[in-house]
Amino acid sequence: MCLPESDVRAPQTTGGKNGDITNANRLGELFDEALSILGTAGPEFKLCSDAITELKTRLTEERFHLAVLGQFKRGKSTLLNALLGEAILPSSVVPLTAIPTFIRAGETRRALVYFDNGVPPRAFEAEDAAAIREFIAQFVTESGNPKNARGVTQVDVFSSAPILRQGVVLIDTPGIGSTHRHNTEATLNFLPQCDAAMIVVSADPPITEVEVEFVRQVKRRINRLFVVLNKIDYHTEADVREATGFLKSVLADKLGFSDAHPVFPVSAQMGLNARQNADADLWERSGMHRVERHLSRFLASEKKAALSEAVRHKAAGVVEEALAQFRLMLRSLQLPAEELDRKRAFFRQKLTEIERNRLVADDLLKGDHRRTRARLEEYIDTVRAHARTGFRGIVAGALARNADTQQAENDARDALAEAIPVFFEQKVGQTSAFLREEIEAVLTPHQSRAEDLVESVRKAAASIFEVPYQPAGKAITFDIVQKPYWIARTWSTSLSPIPEGFWDRFLPEGVRRRRLQTRLDNQLEDLVISNAENLRWAMLRTVDETFRHFRSTLVTRLGETIAATNGALDSATEKRGLQEEQTASLIHEIRETIRQLENVGHSLRPPSTEATR
Repeated sequence: MCLPESDVRAPQTTGGKNGDITNANRLGELFDEALSILGTAGPEFKLCSDAITELKTRLTEERFHLAVLGQFKRGKSTLLNALLGEAILPSSVVPLTAIPTFIRAGETRRALVYFDNGVPPRAFEAEDAAAIREFIAQFVTESGNPKNARGVTQVDVFSSAPILRQGVVLIDTPGIGSTHRHNTEATLNFLPQCDAAMIVVSADPPITEVEVEFVRQVKRRINRLFVVLNKIDYHTEADVREATGFLKSVLADKLGFSDAHPVFPVSAQMGLNARQNADADLWERSGMHRVERHLSRFLASEKKAALSEAVRHKAAGVVEEALAQFRLMLRSLQLPAEELDRKRAFFRQKLTEIERNRLVADDLLKGDHRRTRARLEEYIDTVRAHARTGFRGIVAGALARNADTQQAENDARDALAEAIPVFFEQKVGQTSAFLREEIEAVLTPHQSRAEDLVESVRKAAASIFEVPYQPAGKAITFDIVQKPYWIARTWSTSLSPIPEGFWDRFLPEGVRRRRLQTRLDNQLEDLVISNAENLRWAMLRTVDETFRHFRSTLVTRLGETIAATNGALDSATEKRGLQEEQTASLIHEIRETIRQLENVGHSLRPPSTEATR
């Protein structure tokens, strides 16, 4: 039984005594060595070979996701274009739409546009960056796609820029503080899926209270972030020093920033000009070289180190599982036939006991699944209650401010159209955080129980057949988010115009307003129910999919462990009919394979975790 690549979870720290093994090249060599050994070992080791291959692919293809954030007209797109070395992203004098752009490594310039209405993605390829820019502008600008009428959810841009070949994916996010307030909430909900964030501000005007509050919220969601002070070319060196000092003091005093969150004064436009004209001196004067170096030498390498550490641990477990199979084969070849049959019968009894334990664990998991759904339902009930209270307050405020009933209705409708998306986008983030805490609290004990259950198969085989036992490492995980993705949500915001009945016009003003209040409240209830149901349905799917995947993984992993162990025993049993000389040669080959794999496993495992044999 060997671990699939999808179960890899990066640890929180990347240091340790075995730090040299986190080097991707050296790790790749160890993977190749393991594959060479397992490749000639027979079909019963294919799962182990596949697992090592997937880990090697994961190490090679992992990307560092950097979200670029900022208020409208701070120069985010120009800064990204400077890093890419060409003006491939559109910029605008009006806010762009709420559509993120993912800039990825590619051999040719091309773009892919994704839609939310079932329309297939639209692709475009061109040799000229300007052509790509014009194509993208049709979908991400208000002039080309007003209010996102085309239903675009995401745009992918592919470029051969050197920085992207280092494993960085740049993500241009919608500007904050624009006329679309819920864009800010959508951006904040997206951030925990990213590895780092770059916040772009400028000296003129200085950082605003809106930006300070936004950075405060970003800091709560993502640990690795840094700030770029753009447009320094508009100021003297003395002014730039003063503006940089002021920005650092604001970040330190109001947000608790330290030296671990650097600030880079730059001119993105100057940097773009430098790249377009191959002017190395201008590139340095722009300050962009420091941003590029920071990304290349710190952020990207840090992610690579964390990933290397994660796959190294996983590979060590795979090698240990292969070793357990080889040791069982060796022991089975050495045992007298009658003793082997007795031990195999005893092992089958153990497997029956393990299956009973699995059924008990599954019943406990189903119970906690139901309880987690119930906790989510309770939470959504509080969302509905808060929505009713808040939206009714908006309606009451509009009625109180306007003596004219029709004007009060119009103001209420406008205010709700503004407030509803912001409210529910906030609740998406809050509910997601609540749900993550709930799932982690509930599934962590199940994870330990599942790992013990899977390991009990190998422990039983090691004990019964008297072979060395080494834990293979964690086998079951419950990842909720696998890779950065952006969800474009459509919230119901419209109140239908409410025509007065014939007799309403003859009623006193106070009565007419109360009747209007009642009609508005009824429509509000429909809006609350429909939007809360959209939120509820999405979160319930998260719960159900997480528990389903966890249960499926446990069954699969346990089955693979049992099959691998029985496979080693069956293989040895089949070979017992060989001639004595052939058996001796086979035993020698298995011992040599064990020695080679033990060397690989020793290199993969930190010294502190190496078992005493």
